[in-house]
Amino acid sequence: MWLEETLLAPAPHRQVVLTVLKRLRPYFLYQRALLGELARVAARTITAFVRATVGEGDLSVSLVASIQTHGSLANWQPHLHLLVTDGR
Repeated sequence: MWLEETLLAPAPHRQVVLTVLKRLRPYFLYQRALLGELARVAARTITAFVRATVGEGDLSVSLVASIQTHGSLANWQPHLHLLVTDGR
């Protein structure tokens, strides 16, 4: 609620969840810096997608990314949760 009430402008937004293939997960386990790079690549990719979908190459897209490294069974499962403005 703090994000919505304090930080975010009243704009349409959606949540995006990006997961990592099981075969790639060990790389993120032993090279944790890759998690930050994963978040940066995801942000650039989602921004490009929203801009292309809306048809405005210079659209300002806002997002908040959260890296999670566990699944519901407390197993190693790196993934990203992103809150992204809708581009409208």
